[in-house]
Amino acid sequence: MNNLRNQVNSIFSACQEASACHQINSIKLRKLYQQTDLEEFWEAIVPIIGHIQEVEFKTKNPYIDRMIEFIGTFCAALSKTRTQNNTDVESLDESFIDDPLIAKLIDYLLLGSDCDSETIRLRACQLINKIFDNSIEADISDERYEAIKDALLERLRDSKGDIRIQAILALYRLQNLEDPEDPVIAEFIYLLHDYLAKVRKVVVEKIAIRRDVVNFIIKRTRDVDINVRLAAFKRISKLVRALKIDERVTVLMGGKYDSCEKNRNYVCTELLSSWWEIYNYDILLLMKSLRLDADEKDIQQTSSVFEYVLNQFYFKNRTVTEILEVLELNNEKLLPFEKLNWETITYWKLLIMKLISDKDLECYVEKVVPEVVFLCRYIKEFSELDNPTDIYLETQYILKQLFLMIKVLDLSDPHTINNVHALVEYVLKNGDLIDDTMEAIIGVLVKTLPDPDTRCRFGMEIISDILYPVDYEEELQNQNDLTFKMTKLKTKSIQLSHEQDEAVKAQDFLLAERLKGEIESVLLQLKNLKNTISNPTIIKQKKVEDLPTVCKCLDIAWAILRCVTKLTPTLKSIQHDFLPDLLSSKDDFVRLKALRCYAICCIYDKKTAGQGIHIYAAYISGYQVGLECDTQTLICCISAISDLIRLYDGDFMAAPIDNELSESVDEEHEKVFAGGTALTSLIQGLVDLTEDEEFDVRLKAWEGLCKIILDDRIQSPALIARLILQWCIPADTDDSESQTIKQFIGFVLVKLPLLREYSEQLEGGILLTIDKFAKAPSTSPLAKVNIDNVVKFMLALCKLSSKGDTMRSNIILALCTKINENPTSEMTSLYSKILLIVDLPEDQNLMEQIFVLIDEVREDIDEKIPNKNITKLLSKVSERLNQPLEQQATSNIDAIVEEGVEEEEEAEEVEID
Repeated sequence: MNNLRNQVNSIFSACQEASACHQINSIKLRKLYQQTDLEEFWEAIVPIIGHIQEVEFKTKNPYIDRMIEFIGTFCAALSKTRTQNNTDVESLDESFIDDPLIAKLIDYLLLGSDCDSETIRLRACQLINKIFDNSIEADISDERYEAIKDALLERLRDSKGDIRIQAILALYRLQNLEDPEDPVIAEFIYLLHDYLAKVRKVVVEKIAIRRDVVNFIIKRTRDVDINVRLAAFKRISKLVRALKIDERVTVLMGGKYDSCEKNRNYVCTELLSSWWEIYNYDILLLMKSLRLDADEKDIQQTSSVFEYVLNQFYFKNRTVTEILEVLELNNEKLLPFEKLNWETITYWKLLIMKLISDKDLECYVEKVVPEVVFLCRYIKEFSELDNPTDIYLETQYILKQLFLMIKVLDLSDPHTINNVHALVEYVLKNGDLIDDTMEAIIGVLVKTLPDPDTRCRFGMEIISDILYPVDYEEELQNQNDLTFKMTKLKTKSIQLSHEQDEAVKAQDFLLAERLKGEIESVLLQLKNLKNTISNPTIIKQKKVEDLPTVCKCLDIAWAILRCVTKLTPTLKSIQHDFLPDLLSSKDDFVRLKALRCYAICCIYDKKTAGQGIHIYAAYISGYQVGLECDTQTLICCISAISDLIRLYDGDFMAAPIDNELSESVDEEHEKVFAGGTALTSLIQGLVDLTEDEEFDVRLKAWEGLCKIILDDRIQSPALIARLILQWCIPADTDDSESQTIKQFIGFVLVKLPLLREYSEQLEGGILLTIDKFAKAPSTSPLAKVNIDNVVKFMLALCKLSSKGDTMRSNIILALCTKINENPTSEMTSLYSKILLIVDLPEDQNLMEQIFVLIDEVREDIDEKIPNKNITKLLSKVSERLNQPLEQQATSNIDAIVEEGVEEEEEAEEVEID
């Protein structure tokens, strides 16, 4: 027996020194096992395994790691020999895990996995994992499968993160994709939210792919830890066909804006390269797989995704020849209409932009970039195509890209500019365009007509022609009539001249004189007709006021307003002559378009803003009292009000009237705009809209309030408290709307402490938040919130401020004062709990104040939990003040400390029991 132990010890000693001898030593150990009784061999090997399990894991130990690796190698060798030696078919089906020795080892390790020692638990899981690692193809009997699974499932909830990781590495092979309720996958999904990043990372790498699992992996691409995000990106790189289109876009946008450069580089190189390979190296197919096109918002996002894929991935890593081969251009360097689609037009536009912007590629410009004249004709012909309504958005997208293409070309030649202007005028007058396309078309004029007023006049002439169209048929008939009259007069003049000549020959001078007068009369009429023809009077119809025409004119006006930075004289005519009547239109659509045009006028002109803010406030006030208002109009009014407050703030406030403010009203909130609308009413209106049924309205209201706060336009602790409460209220992870709002608010809250002179507001907001939690009924969503986490978050916000220490001290003092004023209040329990979380200040005077405030009322607190908290707090304060615990204060400190210690000991005994 001793000889056997010596041989086994010798083999393991050699194996812990180097991994190179593992194979040969596994054969030696296997021979010993085959020549020895099972129990004797087990008695020889179990002390070594026990020693391995007892070695501390927190410090890396290469010797132990090599021995664990060797055990896995030995088990693999043992199973192979067992299979080779079995000739019976039934025996061949027997699992290697049922080998007597390995079965005994597994049972031993399973017992160790439930040991009190965290080291033994971890090593047990580690050894099981290594055995599985070296025997991937082996089967497991149902009985042993259940035993291993049950034991390791418990370790997935272990208190130690390293043990959970080893359990994951051992269990991931036991996932059953065919079982929708597989407990292993269910636990792995749970661990995707583990508080340790390294645990989440391992789960992301090992969890089996199922449709519901994919959603959780996508969410990990937005994890707070960069390594978890990278692991998620790597896992998703092979799953593109398992993702929905919006999920692919989410992943790419997450990678594009990732805060870590390593992750950004991985997504735009490795991940996209993998996806491209899956789509047979066809870049247009890859782009198609990323296309969202349900509405204008989707189109904007799709355009951004396309630009990212081409500029950051495809164009960077391909030769010019490869890039040019994707499109099939004709002799005029144009793409045939039948080849135009979402993908090809984007590729064509970005290709031209790349060739023009890169000086090293100038030699390819003439080969690929079309002439502007040809491109204008091409666009005109495309706009005249009778496309089906189901590709309307695609047609609009193509038109937009074509005009953006024109904008990057050389437009310095006057003839070229005239062609572009004629095209712009034609498309605006005859096309049915969406806002984005309209803005792109007007954007071309920024380059051809750099003077803002000239550009605006050009646009206004188009609007005038649309509203007051020319009757060309009537004008042509008039011209023909004039030409016919002129021909008759010319003939008559010739005839009269001939008669005059005859009269002179006949010496009938009286007749000749009369004919001369008639000839002069005819010539005068002829002259007048010629003047009429050379200066024709254009006959216009009455003003066209049907809804499509008015909406088109408003869209053009909106696009023109968007491409300038101030109100030009021409734009003022739009403001005063065109918009006023439409602002009160009975049609919601027309009124909405007029309101958004007027909002831009307000931004450019302070005087207009002073009047306009009341118009937009009226809609929100009316909605508050029950008047109907469509969603888009509400969103427009919210945006206008928040922008005007941010831009002008008090510039158009009315002067106070003899200090008539009530003492109970904060003057900062009682600003009144000239005209009667109070800032308080506007802010309250926005606050009310944050609870609207429509998500878009809620989001826009929150967005407006947050921007107003960030621009330091209002000072309101109550509003900050509302932001904190909204952020911390639990929301379903599948509720994308609530998550969007929470993310937006979270960003704003982190910025608040960095604002100058905002510490008092944040401090007040934190105290109000605490009060809200203290007073929240059990039915409130706040009752489900972990107050400890919220307090820690608020204290972390304080630390970001340059006045963080002062803020923390003030919060502590305020809570102590509240307890002192009403020690029997129900809120004392929460206040005392928070005081234990907050780090005590360094100021000795403040510490003495805290001690006095709390010590005075300690005996008045009857409830056990608050009393215990106060006891602990007094103990901490007394230690900070360096007072001997035996010293007598207002109350007996000895008793305080002894009671605290006794209660702690009792709590520990209960926990042990």
